[in-house]
Parts: sequence; structure tokens; C-alpha cells
Amino acid sequence: MNCRKWDDADWDALLYTIEGDKCVLFLGPDVTEGAGDQGRGSLGSELCSLLFSEMENSGDAQLKDELGCIDTTNLSHVAQLYRRYKGGDSYLSSTVQRFYRERQDQTSPLYENLARLPFSFIVSTTLDTMLETAFSANNKQAQVSWYNFARPSRSSTSAGTPLQPHVFHLCGHLQDPDSMVLTEDDLLNFLIAIASKDPPLPRTITEVFSDASTSILFLGFGFRYWYLRILLQSLQRNGSLKESSLLAFEPCSFEENSEVQRAVLFFRERSRNIRIYCLDLNDFVKELLRRHEARPDAGDGADVQPRDVPAANAPRVFICHAHEDRQEAQALTRALETAGIRPWIDRQDLRGGDRWDSLIEETINNEIDYFILFQTPALNAKRNIISYVNKEIDVAGEKQRWAGRSTFIVPVVAKGGPALSEFNTLQSIDIDGEGGMQQLFSAIRRDFERRRKGMAAVAMSRGAAA
Repeated sequence: MNCRKWDDADWDALLYTIEGDKCVLFLGPDVTEGAGDQGRGSLGSELCSLLFSEMENSGDAQLKDELGCIDTTNLSHVAQLYRRYKGGDSYLSSTVQRFYRERQDQTSPLYENLARLPFSFIVSTTLDTMLETAFSANNKQAQVSWYNFARPSRSSTSAGTPLQPHVFHLCGHLQDPDSMVLTEDDLLNFLIAIASKDPPLPRTITEVFSDASTSILFLGFGFRYWYLRILLQSLQRNGSLKESSLLAFEPCSFEENSEVQRAVLFFRERSRNIRIYCLDLNDFVKELLRRHEARPDAGDGADVQPRDVPAANAPRVFICHAHEDRQEAQALTRALETAGIRPWIDRQDLRGGDRWDSLIEETINNEIDYFILFQTPALNAKRNIISYVNKEIDVAGEKQRWAGRSTFIVPVVAKGGPALSEFNTLQSIDIDGEGGMQQLFSAIRRDFERRRKGMAAVAMSRGAAA
């Protein structure tokens, strides 16, 4: 566990990602700690006590014996027994809906401070609407969507902005009772659905998660809960969540749990990019807000535009670049997305690793429409040494030769080039020059439209011949 005190550089780095709309806030069940009756406990523990008390006072001797055999502080265990006691899902769902709706105007100091920070995208694992209430109190209109583990959700998944933040409820929503993860059965089915991508998370969600330049800030995630550790592992294994920068803050009591200590060691061993800190969540958020508002360029985020998510049938491109040019390639990725072009995203962080060598041909030959050759001094230097980027270029060159007059490789020059001599028959686009980016976008759009018209003409001629 990392419990060292943060210095100014740590705070500045985190604020840089938040204020640059490059940080997703991920809220776990422990973030509602202190929001229960009289400021004690969480809303989840309060709901658990409510269900337990009703069953305990029912006068049913057999039920009382069964209550003595379960963890009475575990909401999924108590809800499972409550559903059987009441004879079905409808009683449990209506009780839960009534519980949260009676508290729909309730919030907490932690949520109030979070709502004043310029987050555009928030993932919540709780059913409460306290964050939405806090946003409303700060004149922000939250967009709300959710995941339904039983069927694809019909709720909107448009991108958010600091003034219209998007709150995605991962464990369901009160408006959709079938989506709520309440019982032990629900929890297991939910984890199976996430791991198997059936149904998949909305594409907007996975695009944000898998953006290599985006950090994930976990607050009160609850590493002491086995199912949340499995959830995090599943999101990472199925490619829905990048490991590029994962930062987790847990309540101070978290440090006392030996099971959690083992979990922290596990995550530290398998990923150097997840950092877990133990501290008071209220103090952390309060200090984060103080530092944000003290910055001379701090604002309300009104100038941040929504993230653009290209259409599913948009052209897909691969950006071939040297590792030294990663930041510039990420900037090009965002520019392409804004232009409605879909960059191929390395969801499993394979590029450059041992498995990538065996998958290069499959990716370049079958998963993309265009191969953007990001020509820089660093890339030119790579041509003289053994590097995975050279195999990418060679595979793409072979496909271009088979493509004839069709465009596949799109060479661009950046940082002064130079252009690679083996592709001197292809016109390079200087994306650092005036209008260079627009020239790149237009070239891809024009060729893609030409392809679509050609395919349509071939289909019509085959239909006529038949």
C-alpha cells in the first residue's frame, strides 16, 4: 500500500488531467460513507439494515434462523434472502426504489465538492443519485445512462462536458428495475455479463476507457469487496479498461483489512500502473478542489467540448509511429476522432509486446481501412535497427502493393520528417503545416467514399446478373 504524502507535483499532475478533460472519475460504494442516517455508514449499509430489520421482525422462526447464517452487513446476501422471503423480484425492487427516492434530494459534502470540479465523465457503482443532486445544485445538468446486465441498454450514451457531465451507472439504475444489481444472483450474472461482453458496455464507454491518454481516478472503489476486484480484473482482461494510468484512493479503514492488503499486493505485482493510496476521502477531495480553485487559469470548464465518437461505419485507421512519438500520435488520435474517423485502439496494450508480433498481419490486413505512416526523425532512425514498427511498415507495404491504385498507406510528415524513401511514390502530407490536418482528413474521407460507391456499383451489377 502506498501511503506516502502527496507533494505538489502529484497534485499538479492529477489536476492537469482533470482540467484537460483526460480523467474519468470512478466512484465505488465506499464513496457514500457517512451519508447514512445521522451521518454514519453508507446508504448501502442503511438499506441493508432496513431489509434485515423487516425480516428479523417478521415473526418467522425459520427465516430468523437463516438470518443467523448469513453476513448481515452484506447487501447482496440480505437482498437475496429478502427476495425469497417476499416471493419475487417486484417486492425487492419496489422497496429499493422507494428507499432511494425518499433520499433523492440528499447529498454529502464529498459529492458537493466533486460536483465543483470539472469532470466530464463519471462512472458510479451505486444506485443513489446524490452526485446528480450535487451537480444540479452547482447549475450543472447531468446526463445519465446505465448498464443493464440482462439486455442492451436503450439509455443515451452521448459524451459529457464539465457543464453537462455524463454519469454512467455501471450497476443499473432505479428507472430500469431489471438493470439493478441487488442480490447475489444479480451480482454473479452481472460479472459474467461484463467478462463476456454480453451484453457489451456502450461503445462511448469503452472508447473513453480505452483511450491510452485518459487516466482513471478511483474513489472509494472498495478493494475489500471480492466482486469489485473481479470487476476491475474483467474490465482489464477483456480490453474495456486500459492500464495506462489507474489511481485509487480508499478510506483510511481500508488499510486495516488483511484481505485487502493481499489484493493490493496482487495488483501491484501484475500492473505497475495502478497506485493505491489510503487516506480520508473527504480531505482528499477538499484539498483537490482547493488547489483547483487556487489555480489562476481555473474555470468552470465551459470551453471544453464534448468528446466526439465516430460512427460505427466510419473509416478505421492505424497510426504507425515510433514509441518516442507516442504523445504526438495520441494527439492525432483525438483529432481523427473529432473528424469522425475511427483510430484503431490497442485495447489490450499488445503493440510492441511479445504477442504483437503474431498479430500484426491480422490487424493490418483485416481490421483497418488505412495505415497512417507517421514519419518523423525517430521513425526514420528505427528503419536502421530491429524494431516491431518495421514489421508493421513491411506488412502494410505488402498490402499496398496488392491494393494497386487503391489507397491504403497514407504517409504523413511531422516534426520535420523526413519521408521514408521506400514510399516516395506516395504523396506525404505535412500535418504540421497550415491546413495539413484538414488535408489528411479530406484525403481519407474522399477515398473512403470512393470505395463505398465502388462496392455499391459491384453489388448492383452482381444483382443484375443474377
